[in-house]
Amino acid sequence: MLSNTERSHSIEFAAYRINQELLNLQLDNSNVLRAWLYFFWKDLDSFEKFGGGFALIKSKTIISWCLSVYRFRDRIEVRLETVKDFRNQGLSLAVAKTYVDEFLSSRFGSRLAL
Repeated sequence: MLSNTERSHSIEFAAYRINQELLNLQLDNSNVLRAWLYFFWKDLDSFEKFGGGFALIKSKTIISWCLSVYRFRDRIEVRLETVKDFRNQGLSLAVAKTYVDEFLSSRFGSRLAL
């Protein structure tokens, strides 16, 4: 879990890796997140092995997420989404930064061609 340490806004959230454990929590908007994941990936194993992502959670609600939607060799495309009621607060930037930082420090990032 990563905390919100860089923001000075009033919203409190935590960032979590998107995985089976998170999807099993039955949080608000988990069905929307699950639909995006399975639209682009055949299964969760493929998503975790070749892609990945993070979701921001406030209380029991997924409020924003960044997840891999396409990967070819060392290139990756991501999808950012923030729930309507939480937009314009820098949450997409926060979750994207979390994703990119993790991606660049991972084994995939070590092979990333910029």
